[in-house]
Amino acid sequence: MNLEDYREAVRAQLAAEVCEALARDRLEVDLHVRFQIQKEIAAFEACINYAEDRAEAAPSPDLEAQWRDYGCRQIARIRELLNIRRELDSLH
Repeated sequence: MNLEDYREAVRAQLAAEVCEALARDRLEVDLHVRFQIQKEIAAFEACINYAEDRAEAAPSPDLEAQWRDYGCRQIARIRELLNIRRELDSLH
């Protein structure tokens, strides 16, 4: 996902949940994009912590590896979000 894709998703969400006028306001959309990114990062961080706990408690090396892989995928998602946020910050 890139910044424009994220903006479009947020615009649609704002239009559906709040009002169409907000969805057309680019500054409002960008503020909401930042808010959504922060929420998603917090959720992925919680998933990473859970995965780490499950990996340490895994009854087999295979399950441990699966939990660690899951945690790595969450880290990759956070990196994507941070890249989108950096791009957004560079515009303002």
